[in-house]
Amino acid sequence: MRYTSATPRKAGLVRQAGNMMMMAIFTIVILGFVGLGITRIFGTSADALVYEVYGLRALNAARSGLDDIVLQVFAGQVSDPAFCTAASDPDNRVDFTVSGLENCYAQFGCAVNQIDDTNYYRFESQGTCEIDDIVVSRTIAIDAKDIVDD
Repeated sequence: MRYTSATPRKAGLVRQAGNMMMMAIFTIVILGFVGLGITRIFGTSADALVYEVYGLRALNAARSGLDDIVLQVFAGQVSDPAFCTAASDPDNRVDFTVSGLENCYAQFGCAVNQIDDTNYYRFESQGTCEIDDIVVSRTIAIDAKDIVDD
């Protein structure tokens, strides 16, 4: 006796058996790679934001160090080149404790050249922020001279 089913099998369905499983696995793998790519994009974007914020903090630290040394050299009516020479010590460092500049410091220096009774100054400051394994540094410099009244 032959067994007959209520729904007869078609010859085309027999050949396609298992194809849905392959399509499902393929779809899962492709969606996994898309998800991994999006995760990496978001991670890279977050890292770039961290470096941008700490870079701005380092720049502000460098500006603060530069303001400090310029103020000390030009504090009086006449500049003081002796202070500029003393400020060229590489150990000159200001550690900041104010809100926003925690874990940041500035190293600054000064050079003076005298030409025809006029002092020409070169001020340079490097701001650095260190957080965990992230170190960001920015350097700025300005030139100045004494104004000589004739």
